[in-house]
Amino acid sequence: MKNYFLKLSILSALILLIGAVLFCTVLSQYFVIVMPFVLVFFITLSSILHKVLVNANKLKTARFVPVFMLATFIKLMLCLIFMASYAMADKENAVPFILFFLSLYMIFTSFEVYSILPEVRKARA
Repeated sequence: MKNYFLKLSILSALILLIGAVLFCTVLSQYFVIVMPFVLVFFITLSSILHKVLVNANKLKTARFVPVFMLATFIKLMLCLIFMASYAMADKENAVPFILFFLSLYMIFTSFEVYSILPEVRKARA
């Protein structure tokens, strides 16, 4: 679990560093002030989801799959609601925000799957 948070911190710092460089230089016209908060949103959501999945993994195999599917669905719905709400509230910056949001969604979802697979394999062995 501590290893996960270390990797999550490194990933987040890397995203923050790359984002800062890009949005201070090439993409400065597309920067939206809420973008750092979106990163915090994903860090928090990923941490909670990982904790839920690790706890579900300790249960029977038959319980892990439904918990994984439900957690993923809830995450997707929360993200859609958050993204749509902001996009409707700030229509001028909707496109850069949505592209940034979807990029982070893909990065963090891939990281979550990559992080939980060893845990699942270890529990099944």
